[in-house]
Amino acid sequence: TASQTEAITNMTETVTVLPNTTANQTETITNMTETVTVSTESTANQTEAITNMTETVTYLTESTASQTEAITDMTETVTVLPITTANQTEAITNMTEPVTDSTEAIANQTQTITDMTETVTVLPNTTANQTDRQ
Repeated sequence: TASQTEAITNMTETVTVLPNTTANQTETITNMTETVTVSTESTANQTEAITNMTETVTYLTESTASQTEAITDMTETVTVLPITTANQTEAITNMTEPVTDSTEAIANQTQTITDMTETVTVLPNTTANQTDRQ
């Protein structure tokens, strides 16, 4: 019964320590719960940040696609431009010849008018001379 007494004493000491141990475990579990709660909130914030970044990246991708399309359109325009310029140059060259011919024709007409004017100017004198002789 000395051994029973010792066993009871040991159990009593264990039972006495048990509430403190339980309190410590409860505090540790409470701290872990707070950490898990904060971790969950942090994960939610990170998820929101990633969602926002994804939206931004999507917008940038769409913007880049639009810019690429605009650059492609401009490249096509620039590619066609030399051909258009060549066609315009050819048209201007073709117009230059008729204008040159027209200028020469006007010069000839001017000379003819000048000659006719001289003839008309001399005609009264010639007529007068012929009238005087008769």
